[in-house]
Amino acid sequence: SWISQERVDKFLDNNGWTESNFSDKRLYFARCAPLTMDVYSPDPTKELRPLFSTVMNEAKWQPCKVGTAYGPSWASHWFRLVLQPPSEWDKDAEVHLIWNSNSEATLWTDSGVCLQGFAGGTD
Repeated sequence: SWISQERVDKFLDNNGWTESNFSDKRLYFARCAPLTMDVYSPDPTKELRPLFSTVMNEAKWQPCKVGTAYGPSWASHWFRLVLQPPSEWDKDAEVHLIWNSNSEATLWTDSGVCLQGFAGGTD
């Protein structure tokens, strides 16, 4: 209805009520593609679920790209991404990784701090 459309338009408006609306500062208008993206797929006959320290010290990383399928569904695959946000971004800007591997996953720093868990199978 017209009232719903009017409310949505106001919610998305960047001119009024910006502290509570989806202003351009809160949506993902800028993108930062990875400089490099690699994958490590451990040998399941040796170690099905390797520890973070094992992967960081012993992994044989291979280049990969978005859209490549990995499986089977019970297998472990570790991905390493290197990002360099553009210099024009605010130094305190939040960076959000949009990731859907259609599986459960976790995001780690290179020093072993778990930052985020992901549940796959969503758009």
